[in-house]
Amino acid sequence: DGDPIVLNNQGLLRAAMEDYEGAREAFNTILETQRSLTWRANGTRALAGIAEIQGQLGAAGRHLRQNMEVQEQRGVITNFLVGAALLASMEVRTRGRTEAGIQIVEQALARHPLETLSPEDRPYPSLITLYADAARLDRARALMEEYQRDVPESVRRGQLDRHTAAGALALAEGRFDDAIASLRARYDAGGIGCAYCSLHRLGEAYELAGEPDSALAVYERAANADETFRMYTWADGFAPTLKRVGEMYEERGDSDKAVEYYNRFVELWDSADEELQPQVRDVRGRIARLVGEGR
Repeated sequence: DGDPIVLNNQGLLRAAMEDYEGAREAFNTILETQRSLTWRANGTRALAGIAEIQGQLGAAGRHLRQNMEVQEQRGVITNFLVGAALLASMEVRTRGRTEAGIQIVEQALARHPLETLSPEDRPYPSLITLYADAARLDRARALMEEYQRDVPESVRRGQLDRHTAAGALALAEGRFDDAIASLRARYDAGGIGCAYCSLHRLGEAYELAGEPDSALAVYERAANADETFRMYTWADGFAPTLKRVGEMYEERGDSDKAVEYYNRFVELWDSADEELQPQVRDVRGRIARLVGEGR
């Protein structure tokens, strides 16, 4: 059936079941059969998330750039800038290439300066989060000040990712209790497709605050979430969460649990880009050692 609504739902369902090849097939069919810019925006964004969740960063970046082009053609500049922030975040958080990430966002903002958008349309939360993650705290603080000054409170209240932005900034500033409060607020707020968005960051905050038991509980909740929209909202955090849970159980001497989560991680990143394969090989080695010790 070439109905894009049916294909979209199939893609979402398959991704939720961790059938990423099936999900990719559904969204590729949308791109092959639909000329609508709206559907092309949807398809490229989904494919980017599927690639990123599997550690295929090169493909994820290509799909995100395609998405940005489509958003620009649609005239939806907010989403163009959000796409740039997502692309930059992949560089900063997954690759550890801070300068490359900053350059992506700065180029996007030079092309479409924030002042050309109405305050309500400026993607402040995405940009604040990115600059906080990149440890560009002066820029993150300045954007937060603009956001709170220029965007009406009634609008900000409806933007649930304001909690993520506040949490990321607090985390970068070492205000761990404030980060925990903000990121818990994001989780408690829920919202379609993003109930679990904040949990990897929340686990990081608990770890930095010296609360490993709370961190593990949060990471496990995230790792086992029934999250239909994971590839849109949490592609960068899923694999690292699985790996971190495995590490924490290994540190606690629970080999069975460690192997369970390590196996999920290596299965997810089995076809990851070569730059990520050292992590996969390391975890495969851990599995082999733990299984050998258990004999």
